[in-house]
Amino acid sequence: MHSYKVITLPMTEDDMQDQTDYIVFDVKSPETAVNMARGFRKTINRAEYRTKRKDDHVRSAFLFFIPLI
Repeated sequence: MHSYKVITLPMTEDDMQDQTDYIVFDVKSPETAVNMARGFRKTINRAEYRTKRKDDHVRSAFLFFIPLI
């Protein structure tokens, strides 16, 4: 198993914060915002630890979150 370093840019952190703020304050669903933030972190953590694959020569990749709101 190889581990990879995932770096989130400040813009990514800002976008995740903006999305959770929107859900908390505009949609009025703080529980949903907490679940979404946990999902973001879980996805990032999962990307850091991946099993060895045939295309393992790829050592870096970009991870994009596309807002759905």
